[in-house]
Amino acid sequence: MILPNKLYWSTLTILLWSSMLSGTFSQSAPCTPSYFNISSDCQLLVNPKHISTFCVDASCAETFPVPVFEKPCAATTLQLQESQLYNLSCQQEGWTAYFAPANWTVHKINGDGGVDVTGAPNALLVEGANKALVQIDPLNELQLQIVIPAEGYINFEWGNVGGSNLFLEVWVNGQLRSRKYAGPNPFFSPLLRTGDLVSLRFVEENYQPATASIRNFQFLTNTVGVLVRKWAIQIPKKSDLVFSQFITLEKAKLTNIIFPANQNGSGLKNEKDETPISPKKMGYPLIDWDGNPYTQEDQVPLDNNMYQLEMSWEDEFQKTDLGIELLRHWKINDHCAGNYVQETQIIKLYDHPELVPKDQRKNLLSGTAGGATVSID
Repeated sequence: MILPNKLYWSTLTILLWSSMLSGTFSQSAPCTPSYFNISSDCQLLVNPKHISTFCVDASCAETFPVPVFEKPCAATTLQLQESQLYNLSCQQEGWTAYFAPANWTVHKINGDGGVDVTGAPNALLVEGANKALVQIDPLNELQLQIVIPAEGYINFEWGNVGGSNLFLEVWVNGQLRSRKYAGPNPFFSPLLRTGDLVSLRFVEENYQPATASIRNFQFLTNTVGVLVRKWAIQIPKKSDLVFSQFITLEKAKLTNIIFPANQNGSGLKNEKDETPISPKKMGYPLIDWDGNPYTQEDQVPLDNNMYQLEMSWEDEFQKTDLGIELLRHWKINDHCAGNYVQETQIIKLYDHPELVPKDQRKNLLSGTAGGATVSID
C-alpha cells in the first residue's frame, strides 16, 4: 500500500469484517468482541479497539493498533496479509473503489438449497458508469453481500429487465429491511454502521431466467476514506482464519477550524522566494482535531484543499489613521454539508507601505490554497 506523503487521521474505527472469515464465526454487533470457534474447548476472543488519533506521516501506519487476543487458547499468530486504502469522498457513486464488483461476495443458491459459487462472478455485470445487471436462474436466487466500511447510507434504483416474477430482499445483519417485486423501485437504507453486513437477495419464482438492473448506486457518508487491513490468524494444523479490519478516516468539522491570529506587522522582511505577507508567512487556518485550542500537538495547517474542505481567501487593503491594513478574508467551504465558515485576519502594514502595490490598495486580490498571493512590484 502506498500512502500520501502526509495523511492526517482523525477517528480510527476498527471492526472485524465477518464475511471474509474462512471458519466458524459468530457475527457480533459493533464495539463488541468477536469469537472464533477453534475447537470444542477453544474459543478465541478477538477484541477490536476503537480510538481517536491522527497521522502526520506515512510511517505512522505502522503504529495503527492491531486486533487483540483477549483469551488466547492456542499457539496462534497474527499476520497482516494486505492493506488497501479506499477513497470514499462525501458520496461514493457507482460500482467502483470499495464497492467494485470484486469486493462483493456473490452466491447462487439453487432451488434445492445448494450453493454454487463457480459461476457467481459472472452473475454481476457492470455496464457503463453506474449500472449493473444481475443474472438469476429459474427457481433460484442470487445473493450479493458486502460489509459496510463506514457509517453511512446505501441508495439505489432497481427493476427487472427480464423475468415476470422477480423480487428483491435487502437484509442488514440478518434482519429483513425491504422486500419488493420488480418495479422500478428506489431503495434507501437505514443508517448503516461500520461492519454491518448488507445482503441483496434476488429471487425468481417462475420457471424462466431473469435479469435485474441496479442503477444509480450511491454510498452516502461523511467519511473521507477507509483503510482495509486483511489479517490471518495462523493456528497449528488448522486452516488460517482470515478477517478484515476497518480504519476509517473521518472528515474534519468546520467547528474544529482555528483561523490565524491578527498580525501587528513587526518583523516583516522581503524575501526572494515569496512576499512577507503571504499566508505561508502570516499563517493558514488550522484543523484542531480534539477541539481544544490549548493543545497544539494535534493541530494541522490546512495548507491545501483536504478533508473535503475547500479553502479560499480575499485580500483587501484599507487606509486608516495609523496607516495601511491588510484585511485577509478567509472562507472554508464544506461542500458535502453545504456549509461554510469565514473570518477576517487583520495584518497591520503601518511601517511597510511598500508591500502594497500602488494600484491595488483598494482592490480585492483572490487566492486559493497554494495559489496567488499579493504581487510585489
